[in-house]
Amino acid sequence: MLTNSPFKAKIGRNDPCWCGSGQKYKRCHLGREQMSAINPWDSAKEIEKARSLRMCLHPEAAAHCRGGIVRAHSVQERVLRMIARDGHVYASNLNAAALLKNGGNVSFAPIGVNKASRFSGMCGHHDDKTFAPLEKRSFSATPEQCFLLAYRAICRELLIRRRRPRVIDVIRSTDRGRSPMDQAFIQANTAAFAHGSQLGADDLEWHKMQYDKALTEGNFEELKSLVLWLNDVPTVMCSSLTYPEFDFDGSTLQRLDSPGRLDLLTYTSIGYDGGGAVVFSWLRNSDTSCQRFVDSLVRLPLPLIPHAFIRLVFGFCENIFLSPTWWEGLSQDDREGLRRRMQEASLDQPPSPVCLADDGRRIVDWQIASLQAMGGK
Repeated sequence: MLTNSPFKAKIGRNDPCWCGSGQKYKRCHLGREQMSAINPWDSAKEIEKARSLRMCLHPEAAAHCRGGIVRAHSVQERVLRMIARDGHVYASNLNAAALLKNGGNVSFAPIGVNKASRFSGMCGHHDDKTFAPLEKRSFSATPEQCFLLAYRAICRELLIRRRRPRVIDVIRSTDRGRSPMDQAFIQANTAAFAHGSQLGADDLEWHKMQYDKALTEGNFEELKSLVLWLNDVPTVMCSSLTYPEFDFDGSTLQRLDSPGRLDLLTYTSIGYDGGGAVVFSWLRNSDTSCQRFVDSLVRLPLPLIPHAFIRLVFGFCENIFLSPTWWEGLSQDDREGLRRRMQEASLDQPPSPVCLADDGRRIVDWQIASLQAMGGK
């Protein structure tokens, strides 16, 4: 948090720096405007390095890790191959270099399924032990399988959150060679981003502990789920989470700036031999908002539910993978509409209450065979 303005009063060399870094002014921002400016491409490389943190997030990691940290798939490779063409799917291109090249705009590009959706959040032993019921059995939406889909999404997001301070440090350094006014602007915006990020990280750490407890106790009945069974493999694959603020009717579910823990919802789309599924899951301690959220979804006419899911995915998820045949078959207007929806979400602006309202786009032909609620009282 900024502690002072560089324009209001002269700061002593040994005073705390106005930027809130905790360092003395002489070791931080004194003479910063005379320093050589950092090349944006070098900053992009440093940001990607900062995002390379690897760790095992299993609750028994401190004592029982072995096999090294592996790059596991948050969306299973065999599932991605169901929608791939020549071994490739489309993915959102949100790394720093791609955003710089595209003027800050979100883009979609082909990626090999062996590289898509990978994250380094568990050692080989714990990844194999934990997710074997997903990787080595046919998907039938057992309570354990639904739990593991949710747990994988949480582990991936937590790894991203734990990397964030290192990324923020790189962003703070980009004010070198800038005017004092530009320095203040960069530091103020970075401080606000860091503050919001820390609040979200604290919430996620708490939820992860609840999932860890359920995992170690094998208590998968603490999970509630809604499964949308599809007649075909979905052409959009994802694994993500959200703190639902508004439902599909535009009603407020929870305020993200309110004190106390936020309710957490995970969602995953998956394919299997003969069909596919969309799985929403949450622990009972998140029931207040999450149940209302999925209730607003299932109140929609059945043919409109897949389109509502697409609005959710492109509006709140970056970990998505698209069938090349489907993506290239969309009209330019529909592709741009989806890209714009994701672009707006990437700006970290507060969502509109009607962000999930029907926008008139009908761009998937998924047929829902049935709905299955699990974990009810």
